[in-house]
Amino acid sequence: MDNKIKMNNAEASDTSPLASNITEYKFGHTTYIVELHFCLECKETLEDVIKRLIVHDVERIKNQK
Repeated sequence: MDNKIKMNNAEASDTSPLASNITEYKFGHTTYIVELHFCLECKETLEDVIKRLIVHDVERIKNQK
């Protein structure tokens, strides 16, 4: 069974042979492998974390040029 979740322009798939707390997200031609860790005191959502990681990657790429 091919279970996929669409998030804006992202596609998450749970069909990969990764552990249950690891999800693969594809944004265009970029693939992010996200490992989930839960903290009950944390206020940041999964969406916030993914956005922060993407912004960090974009800034890193811009600084390499």
